[in-house]
Amino acid sequence: MPAETHPAPAASANPGALAAAILAAAPAGERLLASAGERLTQLGLAGRLRVPLWTQGRFSQHTDPASGRPTLRADFFSAGGQRKGHLLFHGDGSHYGEIEVGLTHPTLPGWWIEVIEIWGRDGTVKNDLRLLALPAEEA
Repeated sequence: MPAETHPAPAASANPGALAAAILAAAPAGERLLASAGERLTQLGLAGRLRVPLWTQGRFSQHTDPASGRPTLRADFFSAGGQRKGHLLFHGDGSHYGEIEVGLTHPTLPGWWIEVIEIWGRDGTVKNDLRLLALPAEEA
């Protein structure tokens, strides 16, 4: 699958509101990213892949079409512009994100870790791996 690249988002119509949203979401964002980092450590992959820092995010706001509430999005990219993950902070207080992994699973032969999915609400954070079966000749 080709690497996804993304240009820097356009400037917000209300930079003060965006800055306030980023500040308010920072503790939850840092917890989500820390959870992904802990999962990488448990898998023994922390030396092969770094979880981005909250301060490395490119932030934008939009209105959730389903709820009509504001959503903050944090996108993370490598120095070369490849997508590394994203986090969403919904107006109902829930959070969701994905951090790209792209490595074979260290203890499950024949499986590829696509992403670490992370989500939470009210200080609770959970994560899970999205796995893909490798073709038989690569397993």
